[in-house]
This record gives sequence, C-alpha cells and structure tokens, in this order.
Amino acid sequence: MKDRDESVKSIHESNTDGDKKVHSSRRWMIVFSAFVINIIVDGCLFSFGVIYVQFLEEFKETRSNTAWIGSMLDSAPMLFGPVASIITKRIGFRKATILGGLIGFAGFIASTFVNSIEALCLTFGLIAGFGISIPYLNSVVVVTAYFEKKRTIATGFSQSGAGLGTLIFAPLYEFLIEQYGWRGALTIIGGILLQTIPCGAVFRNVNDFVDIEDEEIITEKPLENNIMTEKENPESIDVTAKFIEKSTARYTDNESKESVSLARNIYKNILRKFSMLKDINFLLFTCSLFIVYFWYDLPYNFTVDRMHGFGYSTKKGSYIVAVIGASHIVGNILFGFLGSKNEKFRFYLYCGSLCIWGVNICAIPLFRDYIPNMILAGTFGLISACQEAIHAVIIIDILGEDKITDAYGLLMFFEGIANLTGPPFAGWLYDISGSYDNTYISGGSCICFAGIMVLITRICFTKNKNVNLPENNIEDVS
Repeated sequence: MKDRDESVKSIHESNTDGDKKVHSSRRWMIVFSAFVINIIVDGCLFSFGVIYVQFLEEFKETRSNTAWIGSMLDSAPMLFGPVASIITKRIGFRKATILGGLIGFAGFIASTFVNSIEALCLTFGLIAGFGISIPYLNSVVVVTAYFEKKRTIATGFSQSGAGLGTLIFAPLYEFLIEQYGWRGALTIIGGILLQTIPCGAVFRNVNDFVDIEDEEIITEKPLENNIMTEKENPESIDVTAKFIEKSTARYTDNESKESVSLARNIYKNILRKFSMLKDINFLLFTCSLFIVYFWYDLPYNFTVDRMHGFGYSTKKGSYIVAVIGASHIVGNILFGFLGSKNEKFRFYLYCGSLCIWGVNICAIPLFRDYIPNMILAGTFGLISACQEAIHAVIIIDILGEDKITDAYGLLMFFEGIANLTGPPFAGWLYDISGSYDNTYISGGSCICFAGIMVLITRICFTKNKNVNLPENNIEDVS
C-alpha cells in the first residue's frame, strides 16, 4: 500500500503543471470531435426558424401552437440532460454518443412520415431531441474532463461549432426545402446527424489510461511500469466511467457492496443532483440561466417569420440567421480566451455580456430594414456566445470540478424547461398582439435582469469565501 500511495503522489505531482492528463494530440482530437458534434447538433437546433415557416404553411396553425415543435426539439436535449449523464456514466462517452446519434437519426426519419403537429412534437421533438441530448452533453463534459489549464480556451473552441452549424444549416435547410420539400430536407439532415457517430468513436473509453483515485484526486496517465490499482486489471478499467463516477457523490463502502436496483440508483442520482441547489450561489446562477434560456431562441426561431412579414423572402431571412452563426463562431473563440483569465473577471465578463445581450434584443423592434436587422443579428450572435464559452467554467468556479457532470446535467434540465415553455409563450405574445415587438422587448428586459442576477451571485460567492476563510486558516493552524 505504501508503494501504491507513493505512486499516486508521484503521478499527481506530475500532472499539476499544465494539462498532462493525456497526450496533447489526443486531447485536441477530442476537442475537434466535440467541435464537429456542435456543428451538427446546434445546426439542427438553431436553424428551426427556417423550417418553422414551412410548418406554418403546411398545418395552418397559430404561431404559438406551431412553436411547440421547435420548443420540444430545443428543450429535449436539456430536459433529458440528467438521463444523458446517467447513460454516459453507465456506458462511457463513446458508446453513449454513438447511441445518441442513432436515436436522433431515427427521430428525424420518423418525422418524415407524420401529418400533424402533435406527431411532430413526438418524433421531431422528443425522440430526435433525446438522441441529440447525449452527444450534446458529452461534447461539453468530455472537453472539461481532459483539460485544466486551458479548459476555457478548449471549451470556447469546441462550442464555436454552434455558430458554424447555424451558418451552414440555415441556408442549407432553405435550399433542401426548396429542392425536396421539408420532408426530404429532414431525411437528408437526419443522415448528416449520423456523422456524430464517428465523432463519438473518438471519445475513447481510454482503457490504456489508468485511473488512480483516492479521497481528493483522480488522475489519468499513460501506463508506465505496469502500475495498477489493487484488485483491478488495467485492461478492465474504463477511465471515462471512472471520471463521470467521480463527478457524482461517492457511495460509502457499505452501500457499494449492496445490490441496488437500477431504479433506485437513478432515484439516488436525481436526488443527488437536485441537492446541489442548496448552494445559494448555484441556485442564483441556475435561476439566471433559466431566464436566459426562456428567451434564448427568439432570434433563431422567429427572425425568418418576422422578416417574411416585412416582405422579405425566406431565403433572405435565412441569411440573417446565418449571420448569427458566423458571429457566434468569433464570439465563442473570443470569450474562450477572455474567460481564461481569473475567476473574478470571468463573472463580471459574463454579467456584462448578458446586459448588452438584453439591450440588443430590446433594440430589434426599432428597425424593419434588412441591413440594421442583420447588424443586430450579428451582435446577438457575438455576445450570446458568452453562454456556451463561459458558463460551464463558472459552474466549476462555484461548485468545483468534482460536480461538473451532475451540475451540468441538472442545468440542462432547467434550461430544457425554459426552452420548452419560452418559444410557445413568445408565439402567444405575437398571436394576441399581431406583432413581435412586445416579444422582443420582454425577452431583452428579462435577459438584462438575468445579468444582474449573475452579479448578485458573484457578491454572494465572494462573501461566502470571505466568511469561510478564517475557518480554513484555523484548521490549517490546528
């Protein structure tokens, strides 16, 4: 045991300088795979506004009812976040991502055979959305698993795929609908979604990396000198499952020996996730995210229809959505670098970005011409990138790295509820007023308020750290 403890200490010390968890080339290959997954997944999600116009013409329903299709698709990856994290913990990053790609493909194909909004909510919304939720979660968590020093930069780069996906998929959707109709377009997009499978294959369950774990640390390192944990053979070790298991609270030794049913395990996992809301800082941050995601999809879902009402073609409207995607790429990379600075700066950067974002949304109803709307769309795409690039790292700042998987899965659940209810509410505001002006003003104001909530979170977080500091010093002295 003494030799093993010394080995653990030696490996831990060797990993403290920089990102030495795994080979550099493999880490950046994982980042690139996550980048491609975000291109495909977010391209499908954020380009719904193009096909939304087709659904309005096909089913002759109100905007509020039709918006349920998009809200189901957007929210399902979030609502199923806790389930996706449990599946990933069970079978690993690779198998889970491949499974998600297959389920998403099945949902898109099934959608081509339905003839009602209710059926589309099931196939295009829930089934495809559930499949998408697994690679969506893993594209974030797998990057944080392999990076420490450059985590924000790596996350910003991988999440910039969302912008590129919107840039590509918005005009692609419009072209495919023009050529093959919306059913043919969904078939082709479903085939593109299958490309998440080879990307998921890169998320190796790294069996040639040994995970050595004690009460406080977990490290990964290439096998050297045949180091192995007691009663375990390196060939049977699944480091990915170990990493995710470490991200949840540990069972006691007695509990680990008991035979617990799958339902009971899931129940305990869910309770464990929700118990994190007892942290006031995390609770405030969660409330802020809920508000943001309630209104997040406004420009994505309603820009094409709004511009169509001003006399512009669907194609021109899709170009505005594409501009959002192009600026979103720049924004993710920019916020990735800015967010890599100290913790305090990261909070204030995020807070200020949300306030600017809200003002930008409030300004949209002031303009009806094409160029001003394109400029505002570009500004939205740039500033809203702070959400993907920074908020996962802020979770680590608040709760610590150990809880990132559970915390992100829980946040996805609340974001999903917001995504589910937000677009239909926005559509309802249009139905009762005949204009999108009230919708955008309401959304922008709420996002500004969310930014203020983040500032309150920072104040509470700093106060708690200062209160706990004397206690820590006393413990150190003792």
